[in-house]
Amino acid sequence: MIFSTDNGGVPKNGGYDYPLRGRKDTLWEGGIRGVGFVHGDILSRKGVNCTGLIHVTDWYPTLVNLAGGQLDQEELAALDGHDVWKAISNGEPSPRTEILHNVDTPSVPHQLDFAYQGIGLRAGDMKLLMGVPNISYFIPPEERNSSQGNEVYLYEFEDVIPLVDVALYNITADPYEKYDLSKKFPDMVKKFQDRVQSYMSGALPPANKPGDPKARQVAKENEAWTPWM
Repeated sequence: MIFSTDNGGVPKNGGYDYPLRGRKDTLWEGGIRGVGFVHGDILSRKGVNCTGLIHVTDWYPTLVNLAGGQLDQEELAALDGHDVWKAISNGEPSPRTEILHNVDTPSVPHQLDFAYQGIGLRAGDMKLLMGVPNISYFIPPEERNSSQGNEVYLYEFEDVIPLVDVALYNITADPYEKYDLSKKFPDMVKKFQDRVQSYMSGALPPANKPGDPKARQVAKENEAWTPWM
């Protein structure tokens, strides 16, 4: 049995990811870090933590192999996922060493559109963020004090949000993303940026579009959400 969360919560709906930074629809750890567990007699180890990198695309090749299926080398080469069973069950290093979280460039500069997230790349312990909306921490009401006030609600979807141009974090040592290391390790930033460019050179044009302000108006008039353009 495999259980996994989807993504971060939405604070205005009561979903808080604190002390992680950010929320759903962001590339901060509060928006992308998933909690999960695997249970069953087939496990070699039980009651332990797997700290290796695992991405949702890894479940497919992992489960195919567990079920007795076979993926040939050509099929494996076409997949984004890795078989991570030995990492989960035996504690071996994960075959995944890198996660491309996202690549977006803003359609409207410094405007947070529902579809826009920016760029995020994780490799080993480190994560590079570029052009991401500067989302803060969303602290549950029961954990706030007077000094925090309402600062946790810095920005909402409708606001113009400043972007973080470049930031580098050691996610293992600093999972709450408090200490930007980009100026301390410029060579590492350059290496990450080159890797992002490598991904982008083979990417198709993005399918996401800026939000259409007329859509909600038309939906209200029609009393339904339907394609209208």
